[in-house]
Amino acid sequence: MADGHAVGSAQVGSGDGYVRLDHGLNPGQLVWAEQVLPGGIVSGAPADTSKVQVLAHPTQQLLSGIHSPSPLMQCGTCLYLRGVVPGAEVTVSRASEPDQTVTAEWTTVRFVVPPFGNDEVVAVSQHRGSMAGGSVLPPALNRPEGSSLPPPALSQPLYVCQSVVEFESLLPGAAVDLHRNGDVATYGFGHTSGRGRLSAGLELGDKLSVSQHFAACKAGSLPSAAYEVTQDTPPTPWFPARVCVSDRDVEVAGVIKGAAVDFLIGTGTGTVVHAVAGSPPYRFNLPPLGNVETLGVRQSLCQFGKASDTTWTQLVAAGAPDHPLIVEPLHGCAAAVCVRDRTGRGLAEGTRIYVTSRRWAGSIGTAVCVGDTYTDVRLDFPLTAGDELSLETVRCGLRHAFADTFPVVHANEDFAPPEIMGFADDAGRTLAVNRLVPGCWCELEEVASLFQEEPGLPLIAHPCTREIASVPVPPLRPGMFLRAAQRVCASRSGRSPAKQVVDARPRYVSGSADRISQLTGRRGPEKRGARFDTYTIGLKGTDLGIPVWHGGLYLFFGDSDEYAEDDGNVPADRDPIAWTFDRPEEPKGPLLNWVIGPLGWYQRLHVTGLPELGNFEVPTGAFSYGGRLYVFVARNKAGGVMRDSHLAVTKPPNHVPGDGLVKLYDVSSTLAGGWPAGRWLTHVSPTVVSCAAWPGLPVATGDGLVMFSTSLYHASSVHLAFCTLDPLGVQPVPDPATWWYFLDGAPADGAGPANWRTATALLDSGQEPTEVIPGLGGQGEVSVTWHPRIHRWLQANMGPSSPGDPYEAIHVRTARRPQGPWSQSVVVFDPADPDAEASNSDPQNQFVRLPNPQPPPQGNLVYAPYVVPSWTRFDRSTREITIYYTVSTTLPVYNVQLLTARIHLGPTTP
Repeated sequence: MADGHAVGSAQVGSGDGYVRLDHGLNPGQLVWAEQVLPGGIVSGAPADTSKVQVLAHPTQQLLSGIHSPSPLMQCGTCLYLRGVVPGAEVTVSRASEPDQTVTAEWTTVRFVVPPFGNDEVVAVSQHRGSMAGGSVLPPALNRPEGSSLPPPALSQPLYVCQSVVEFESLLPGAAVDLHRNGDVATYGFGHTSGRGRLSAGLELGDKLSVSQHFAACKAGSLPSAAYEVTQDTPPTPWFPARVCVSDRDVEVAGVIKGAAVDFLIGTGTGTVVHAVAGSPPYRFNLPPLGNVETLGVRQSLCQFGKASDTTWTQLVAAGAPDHPLIVEPLHGCAAAVCVRDRTGRGLAEGTRIYVTSRRWAGSIGTAVCVGDTYTDVRLDFPLTAGDELSLETVRCGLRHAFADTFPVVHANEDFAPPEIMGFADDAGRTLAVNRLVPGCWCELEEVASLFQEEPGLPLIAHPCTREIASVPVPPLRPGMFLRAAQRVCASRSGRSPAKQVVDARPRYVSGSADRISQLTGRRGPEKRGARFDTYTIGLKGTDLGIPVWHGGLYLFFGDSDEYAEDDGNVPADRDPIAWTFDRPEEPKGPLLNWVIGPLGWYQRLHVTGLPELGNFEVPTGAFSYGGRLYVFVARNKAGGVMRDSHLAVTKPPNHVPGDGLVKLYDVSSTLAGGWPAGRWLTHVSPTVVSCAAWPGLPVATGDGLVMFSTSLYHASSVHLAFCTLDPLGVQPVPDPATWWYFLDGAPADGAGPANWRTATALLDSGQEPTEVIPGLGGQGEVSVTWHPRIHRWLQANMGPSSPGDPYEAIHVRTARRPQGPWSQSVVVFDPADPDAEASNSDPQNQFVRLPNPQPPPQGNLVYAPYVVPSWTRFDRSTREITIYYTVSTTLPVYNVQLLTARIHLGPTTP
């Protein structure tokens, strides 16, 4: 539709497609799409903020922006071009080959070409109407040789009915072979990553591997290790930014191309939109939501298969718009620009940015802010010197135009190589690179050593908008060597010195420790008290706050104070349970909803098959799998501490904690022999994993449960255990007698796989599991969580900030593998350090070092930090993570606090 009239139609068989127009469009027209559903139902027009404005007729200079984002490789047979005008005739010209021409349907185009030769000159051009423009691509510099090329990778896990797979670590121009159950399909991308459509959806048990080759150079890789399809439930999508009550254009992350996506309201029974996911970014038009307070999203891949869990978000009210600015300078040929707020901070989450070009007379790029300090906006067409840019934003359904203009200038073509900063640490799948020309393409390549002189293998090419930038990278191997170069228009710099990939120690961001709020009780600091007064439900004080995501965030608490007031009496040690959809940034902190019993008091954690839990009998860890919630419970107090552990599971049909749990297994005991998992699993921090993503586990396929554990309370090292999970089994979790412990250096033999042994094998041989974090002793509660957005495991514990300090601090470590090696710790909270005491020096905000009549030591302490992984935020633009964690305080303020801190991962990119 254009200005209210139909200008073309087509039948689309998937989530996206192309429509050939009946006639050309005119500059300035507003265009949108409508769809006719079965039964003649017409979807109707979207909001005006979602309509697209037709750009001006391109000039010769604008058409000359066509380019290849990736370097050419000799013998490559695929060419990928960007900066293409839809509808233009695109031509590839080579001295030794006939011209090849196609009509572009979008702003990118791919050609299958005869193999590129050594230093061959390749010209690309496009013409639209009477105008034409083009450019000469930099010559191919990389010659692949031999059969030892690295294989590509597939994004995993893979899901039943998935019809599109994502390839990583591709060599530009290579032929990519996907092996599936003996059949081979070949793709070509011309880039370092890409998506391939399958001839049929994946089935449970399918095994895939991938290889790449350059036939003309007789060079190629061996097939990768096999990827097995083990997931019959698609992943849970999420909202990358806040959604306003008046938003009509909503972006969703974690979606698989081709999935059926449902938006839900109410309690999950009302579907307001059902759509098929096209190409990323995944944006969906919603109808007016009226008085809706929460919005949910889920996806399914099979027509009658399982749907993912639903992610819910609280809709927020509109606020004042930010004032965005483009970070200057802007150079010709730039394929992206950087935007920030004029105050220097990031724009509000959910703000959609439109970059408008004076020459194009409209928007040439858009992006949604997700809370990062800087937002890079990829452009459909590269910038041209002499142009002027301006900005528009859409926030909460309202469009705002800003008068500031930003000139585009010529780049100096005499520039030095960039520099990979510090350690080549790829935390967050990014690499910090310095000395960049804003607007350049940064090219990273793998080399064999620090001293290699010849060209390496291309790894990634990414448009960079600042002198110091975070360059996204595929998974890197510790110990590999990298070099960087930069390209501006047709000029390329030399290569930087090589750097080795090394995991760096995280660093605390000065002054970032803060207390968000108290989560429980009424007693304590005058400022930032609990949003809900738990005295009203009989909860005076408690500790712990163990997080688990199960359709929402649940928090399991520990021993509670006795509540004895005029309105009733609630006994102590009843282990409350709460849940929330809120985020930690809510004003005054998240609002917790409590599981309530029939009399209006909070409901205790009840496990059928166990006696009522008493003092020092508490939950220690939890995980969600296959729609069920599993909780580890420690009990049998002896010598002042708990000694036994059990695994419990929620009851059908609802599988929610409020309906109670039932004991599944006796697991571990430090008192009695004969328990199936020995004596090392009293406190457990579990995480569900896809085994194919973690080489070195006892099995290489299917799902598994990684468990970090301690044994005797506050007198234990941290151990690592593992068990398989069966999504189709009557009981997905196997008997603890089959679980393995990590025993570093153990050979693969009849006693078990390499580095792993069962409890029985350990006890029979008199061995102890490996201390997975060497030197970390005296532990009780354990919190080790996987954070997919930073691609690191994160461990938190209490301990003195320095030897002899009587006041406990909170420490954090990171690792890329559960087996380690683990980084040195960084202190994120220290009540004795003004830089990290979380406002504790304010008398009205004080929650540690309060008077305590029970020595030693004098004063209130903190203990039991539990990081909430679903609340972790990663700012890719600055390589900085924000963590949120619950922490308990001793008497007289026996309650749970929510704290936060920021951590730098490797070199910073300010």
